[in-house]
Amino acid sequence: MKKTEKRLITLSDGTGMGGELLVFRTDAPAEVLSELEKISCEIFINGANYEDVPIWADVLKEKGYEFTSIDSCTHVTAYGTSSDWLEETFGEINEKYVIEDQPDLFLGADLMEA
Repeated sequence: MKKTEKRLITLSDGTGMGGELLVFRTDAPAEVLSELEKISCEIFINGANYEDVPIWADVLKEKGYEFTSIDSCTHVTAYGTSSDWLEETFGEINEKYVIEDQPDLFLGADLMEA
């Protein structure tokens, strides 16, 4: 198991008004997180529900990685967007993952062809 330096990442459970942006601290490699993102989105492509998406914290902790919840924000509020909140609260976080309930709209053909 290859660990990387602990860093903050974001995980979005969709990009619409009902979605939420979550901030986590992890030492899991980007390749492992990208694979979980792909698996999670494929579940939606195949018509399943949120209950069928793997719990990232459980999967990563089982593999020996840290995955700690730091904070979260609803994507759209009366006060602004999750992007505004993220910038004000944490500055720039470059590593971002999405579990999209309409992955073909967000991820395009790349994931659909994978």
